[in-house]
Amino acid sequence: MKICLSTLLSLFFITAISAKMHTPLQLSPKNMEGRFWKASWVAPKGTEPNDYGVYLFRKPFVLGSTPSEFIIHISADNRYRLFVNGSPVLIGPARGDLGNWRYESVDIAPFLNSGSNVLAVQVWNFGIHRPQAQFSRRTGLLIEGNSALESVVNTNTSWIGIENQAYSPIPIDKKQIQAYMVTDPGVEIDGKLVPWGWEKESFSDGDWEPVEVVGRVSSREQGTAVTWSMVPRMIPLMESKRQTFAAVRKANGCRVDDAFLAGQETVKIGPNTRCSFLLDQGVLTKAFPELVLAGGAGSQISLGYAESLFLREVGLEKGDRNEVEGKVFRGFFDRFLPDGGDDQFYRPLRFRTFRYVLVEIETASDPLELKRLDSVFSAYPLEERAEFETNDPELSKIWEVGWRTQRLCAHEVFYDCPYYEQLMYVGDTRIQALVTKFVSGDDTLMRKAIELFDNSRTSIGLTLSRYPSKDPQYIPPYSLVWINMLHDYFMLNPDADFVRSKLKGVRSVLEWFEENQHAESGLYIADSWWNFVDWTREWRHDGKGRKPGMPPVDQDGISSILNLQWALALRDAENLYRHFGWNIEAEGCREKREAILATLYRSCWNSERYLLADTPEQEDYSQHTSLLLVLADTENALGLNHKKIMEKVISDVSLSQCTMYFRFYLHEALKQSGLGAQYLGLLDQWRAMLDSGLTTFAEKPDPTRSDCHAWSSSPNYHFLTLVCGVESVGPGFSKIKIKPSLGALERAKFKIPHANGYIEGQFKQDTEGVVSGWVTLPNNVEGVLVLNDTELKLESNRRIDF
Repeated sequence: MKICLSTLLSLFFITAISAKMHTPLQLSPKNMEGRFWKASWVAPKGTEPNDYGVYLFRKPFVLGSTPSEFIIHISADNRYRLFVNGSPVLIGPARGDLGNWRYESVDIAPFLNSGSNVLAVQVWNFGIHRPQAQFSRRTGLLIEGNSALESVVNTNTSWIGIENQAYSPIPIDKKQIQAYMVTDPGVEIDGKLVPWGWEKESFSDGDWEPVEVVGRVSSREQGTAVTWSMVPRMIPLMESKRQTFAAVRKANGCRVDDAFLAGQETVKIGPNTRCSFLLDQGVLTKAFPELVLAGGAGSQISLGYAESLFLREVGLEKGDRNEVEGKVFRGFFDRFLPDGGDDQFYRPLRFRTFRYVLVEIETASDPLELKRLDSVFSAYPLEERAEFETNDPELSKIWEVGWRTQRLCAHEVFYDCPYYEQLMYVGDTRIQALVTKFVSGDDTLMRKAIELFDNSRTSIGLTLSRYPSKDPQYIPPYSLVWINMLHDYFMLNPDADFVRSKLKGVRSVLEWFEENQHAESGLYIADSWWNFVDWTREWRHDGKGRKPGMPPVDQDGISSILNLQWALALRDAENLYRHFGWNIEAEGCREKREAILATLYRSCWNSERYLLADTPEQEDYSQHTSLLLVLADTENALGLNHKKIMEKVISDVSLSQCTMYFRFYLHEALKQSGLGAQYLGLLDQWRAMLDSGLTTFAEKPDPTRSDCHAWSSSPNYHFLTLVCGVESVGPGFSKIKIKPSLGALERAKFKIPHANGYIEGQFKQDTEGVVSGWVTLPNNVEGVLVLNDTELKLESNRRIDF
């Protein structure tokens, strides 16, 4: 009789599996900052430091009584899962880099007993298969007890460990995926090689050997050489929630019905049988699949994961995501090889992203019984605290799908997409940080993102475009967007010391652009790295060094779009500099921004079309260029009619069009130009995605690679800031302006979390366009309501009717 393998696996349950009920594990405020580590990094003897491998560690110890507190500080490379007396309690470390290697501080006292206890830790290293976002120095485990009592569990040669030979990688098949994919590999687990029950106190470990010390601890307070520079985790533990599949969409060779999905029946598969079935989660999810089975010695069970099915073997065409007939499955797989035991539990090392799961089974002479197959949702614990209600039910659906998109793209860092990359890019992150702040009120991941990108700056001065990332990538305009994101944070959070600490980084980025400007015009020359702007259809490889997503440039490498992004960063940097007393730098930003605008106006403005060209050659025109001109020309120093420009931007179909990412800026420009009322009529791309059965918003219009992309959740931000018109006009959200743009809506009601409470209101619009309603502001917040160019002063903590 085999013990249920709650051990093989990765992602944690917050509520432990145990004979007695435990309180949920919480991070401890006590950490190792300012203290010297006494524990060492350890690994099983003979461990190849950078090879793929899964390693098991045990530390038996005895306590004279049940402790009221038992705090440990734990980390590993690449990842770990902690068990206490058989209960899975924690997974980590939170993602970072070698210069900021995270450790978790937790109180495990609720899981301990008087007498014999055991800490058991599963550590894995993906080796050459590790995700693009995973840094690594070498395989290792580190645990330090917080005081003399807890020091009994410090990692040293008193620990024992082995390599779990049951695991082997299944590399991602790039030919089948047919897209850029850089997440972790699939995994094959051979049940015959698993030391079942290794995490329990009762396990016999007499043949395990003592581990060896493989590294001393470095921190910012100690050490002369940096190995892993230890810093405490700065984010909460991930949410973990069990979920079941919605339906069985296909089955071949076996009978599988909804009763199995509900846990009411098992699926029995005879010997020497091949069968498969397709499960539908109903919506895209990011979760940890769990499979419980019995028997089946010699069988093979594979689980394949896909966001959607495809219309053909080649290409990105997917059609209606709800349809499965006539489509093909393309995805990546995990594989489990049962050993014939009565109760085996399978769980891969990392969560998977999927709507559809293809289960393929081939049995040998031993029959197989599937007892349970479901999953455990895993994501950053965002709470939907904002509310947005209107008389248009389609907007509610966009809100729902947008928030699901945001949730799946938030984990230990923000993700651009949860299926293909799980990387944090600056361009994506700025948008999802704003959505997160306005819908949940949570700014923790936003702060972490700003800090990580600042840490990514190299000797040339730019931030990396994505981080953490083991391979560096530069997108120079993304470094400018990092400045915009820092300014967003400054306007929304009362955290002046943090913002001030990043001003040197702002200066470093701006200096790089100064060093890469044209000698005569003073404009930025786009002749290095990848100057990505948008996935606009017309911007493809041109055989002359231009990469996809890059706007046109002239013979000198000049692009209006890139220079306007520089001007936008200068605008925000000027505001930051002035607030913190860097007046010389602020004045320099103002002068440079005005010079950029004046030069572009002279060389690229077409008065007949009343648009700004993409280059001085005036051969290419896009929505991007003119909308950025509106955003950058804040004081209208050029004397242009911004409303007229934006009317042309949204009506002239000959212009290169914005896709999902840059429509965020398009809608910002609508608001700034006074055309916010047209916003709801420009959501055609989001409505089309709903019509195609998407349950999250895609990277770009079909055909698209990613069905879930963070930047496409921007309506959840603009519903609150454009339709309801709420924006911060004072540092730290201290001053608020409310200027609704209801378009054709009859009514809209909103609620937005704020550090001091909630910003709430309701608008009603009659057939003549007259708006009435009420608003309230939280404590200690100033505000003004703007209706038809009339301003009404708002008082904090008081309902104002109008």
